Amino acid sequence: TEKKWRLARMNESLEEGDAVKSGSDGDVEIRLDNGNSITLKPGTEIILEKLKQDPKTGEYENIIEAKIGKLKAVIEKLTGKSTFKVRTPVAVCGVRGTVMYLNIAQARTEAFYEGGAGWVLNTISGRTQDVGSGQNAYADIKGFISTPAMTTNQQRMNLDETWGSGDGVSGYSSPQNTSTTGSDTGTSLGGSANSTTGGTTGGTSNTTTGGDNATN
Repeated sequence: TEKKWRLARMNESLEEGDAVKSGSDGDVEIRLDNGNSITLKPGTEIILEKLKQDPKTGEYENIIEAKIGKLKAVIEKLTGKSTFKVRTPVAVCGVRGTVMYLNIAQARTEAFYEGGAGWVLNTISGRTQDVGSGQNAYADIKGFISTPAMTTNQQRMNLDETWGSGDGVSGYSSPQNTSTTGSDTGTSLGGSANSTTGGTTGGTSNTTTGGDNATN
């Protein structure tokens, strides 16, 4: 069935299964209860596919489906059996406690890791590459996955231009034209409006929006 998007609200709570879509001029930050955060640039669409956490051990499983766009994930050092993965049209990208930047298109996913290592799986061919801190790799629709390479100064400059040199959302404006659907408990939304969210079932996160954002 077709998603019914609605405007997102500052500090709106999200749940497992909710979708978020940033508009043409919006940044969104999603803060998870486990301390992880996900920031979306304009034109990015994700689904909070799985937000499971063991209340006894604190171990968690986070899976984010990202359809298109640019996202930054800041992940606390993983302990025990905890996992954090982002699923894209051609890849699954995982981290082991690091900052991960993803550029996502239908035919190609680029992953950059800073402050810790990660891995990239090409879901077309099943090939996997471990990617070290300060390295990047990409997977494409033909099943190819690149050998990890050190991130160049020019690539870091491009990341800085996109994300800024600091953490968090690059700017904030009151949430106008932000859409959302789903329940009002769980994950929190933050940033500048222009995001959309949708869906619902379990889990918790906190989102901030700015620009024109929507949720489903």
